Amino acid sequence: GSEASIAGQGPGGDAIKARAAEARNKVSSTIKLGFTCPVCLGDEWERGTQVCYLGCGHRVCFDCMEGYVQSKVSDGMVSAEALTCPLGKDCPEKRSLTPQEVMASLADDPKALRKYEEFTFKRYLEGQKDSTFMCPTPGCEFAMEIPPGRSAEAFGCLGCKKKFCTSCKEAWHVGMTCEEARTQREAAPEDRKFLKLASKTMKKCPKCMMWVSKTEGCNAIACRCGATFCWRCGGDVNDKGGCSCMRRIDELGARERADVLSVNAHATNRNNPAHEAMGRDLVG
Repeated sequence: GSEASIAGQGPGGDAIKARAAEARNKVSSTIKLGFTCPVCLGDEWERGTQVCYLGCGHRVCFDCMEGYVQSKVSDGMVSAEALTCPLGKDCPEKRSLTPQEVMASLADDPKALRKYEEFTFKRYLEGQKDSTFMCPTPGCEFAMEIPPGRSAEAFGCLGCKKKFCTSCKEAWHVGMTCEEARTQREAAPEDRKFLKLASKTMKKCPKCMMWVSKTEGCNAIACRCGATFCWRCGGDVNDKGGCSCMRRIDELGARERADVLSVNAHATNRNNPAHEAMGRDLVG
């Protein structure tokens, strides 16, 4: 059999932290007197506090940026369409956050930062799915690049050294088609026992059909093959901002945030004499 070349591996922790720290330095802006965060409406800051200066011109405190980006990454919504300015409809440009702005927002949360990098790495693999995929061996983090025009061959992973079929992504089946090998596996007593248990606690990835389990509360499941799907409905967490389940949740969250901002703004205006005076001027 041939040996698959390495297309890439998951990013290292120290390198991610260094890039995040560098990103924060580049997008940070020192607040000016009278600054009010447009998301939380906070207006009491220590001198020299740094805030996130977004490309659309909005300045948002890093606490708000971190919370906003964390919630998106937790749900696997890392596409450009999903990660936009946190002001939502209040941002005229409806601008997507840059990877640099996302990493800067997660600089103090290594776990979320790592998860974001893993999602983006797997999304890259999904974009190269005709020639690149993760080694199917549990625990092996090597990505494999298969030369074009070669299918149903035995390929050896340079990481774990095991051989697998480039077509069905299972252990190499000498002298059998992929379908024959699948039938034989399912007929084995131990496999029947596994399938019975797996059907109760696991689900199959809709792309590569490998069994995956849910280890965290997040319903966005990132498979080793690069696909990201919804645990509840099986839908693709796609470039349009997620499956139908997640879009409903995101829309509800946006409405709730808008209600809170409206109440806070109303309370602020009522307690601000300048606003009252301006209101009197406007109505004559």
